Amino acid sequence: MIDTSSAENPPKCDSDVYANGKSVMIMAGANATIIEVIVKEAARISGEPVDWHYFGGRANIMTTGDAEKVREVLTRLVTLQVL
Repeated sequence: MIDTSSAENPPKCDSDVYANGKSVMIMAGANATIIEVIVKEAARISGEPVDWHYFGGRANIMTTGDAEKVREVLTRLVTLQVL
């Protein structure tokens, strides 16, 4: 089970990821708790730095690591959320 206790008030986006990261996915319709859990899990599974921030009412998920690797992990995680 994934711990969601710290996701209710997510911290600010990591400054390095925010300034230097590549956008790997835009998410709409999910609340901050769900996004935070998905992003933390993507970072854990991929081993890459991943973080997110809201931009225009949508979550912009970014990485300073291997963007394709992170995108693949995120796609698998988001697909699982829908099932």
